[in-house]
Amino acid sequence: MNVQGTPANSKRHFSEVSPGSEPESPLYKSRFSNSNMADEPSLGTVVTMLQRMEASMNAQFADIKEEHRRFRDEIYEMQKSIEHCHEIANESKSTAKTTAADLDHLKSDIQTLEDSNKQLNDKITHLTAQSMRDNLIFYGIDELPGENCKELVVGFISTKLDVPTDDQPIRFHRCHRLGRPRTDNQSRGIIAKFVYYEDRERIWLLRKKLSDQPRFKITQQFPHDLRLKRKVLIDAMLKAKKLDPAVKVTLLLDKLRVNNDVYSVESLPRHLRH
Repeated sequence: MNVQGTPANSKRHFSEVSPGSEPESPLYKSRFSNSNMADEPSLGTVVTMLQRMEASMNAQFADIKEEHRRFRDEIYEMQKSIEHCHEIANESKSTAKTTAADLDHLKSDIQTLEDSNKQLNDKITHLTAQSMRDNLIFYGIDELPGENCKELVVGFISTKLDVPTDDQPIRFHRCHRLGRPRTDNQSRGIIAKFVYYEDRERIWLLRKKLSDQPRFKITQQFPHDLRLKRKVLIDAMLKAKKLDPAVKVTLLLDKLRVNNDVYSVESLPRHLRH
């Protein structure tokens, strides 16, 4: 045995094997080949895996298609609902326009009716006032059981106004008490309708003789609506005289003349209103 030659042979043996080169040993080759074959899947396994992947992808794609179809149907239904809402909105607009036009016509008709009603009431008031123009109301005459109102009025005119009635008697269509009997023991006024308007005017002008007898009073008769208007105008007349004592004020039925201006209740200037 050559002990001295062993290191040299050993050195030459390892120097012949380059780094990264496969060993020449059959046993090494066998182990390496068996290890690689164990790690690599077989063709059947690969095909099965691919088929599973394909099936999974097909199922997912089918789900996506179904989801897309459902979304598309929902969008279609939403579009139909929106179109229906637009139709309803357009119908509502048309109905609203028609209703507004009908309302305008109705307002116009109501205004026409109100104007006509006012004109009719004014005519009725005027006619009623004309029918009362021959009347005077006498206040302060005591009520007596079984009284004769004409005789009471004639006696009042004779004694309180100093008008002789024997030679030239004043004629009346009728005389009667005003309204129902009172519960406070106060005498009701007597309405006297004169046959001649001249007699009525003469007695009306003599009413100033009663100024020192506040118990007695003579007034003209007017319809209720006209009385209310005249009350407002009388207040305005008194206010005008208070503001200017030299002003010329005349009450003309339902009008007030202030100097050269004529006012109704509606057209009274602000400074004459209460």
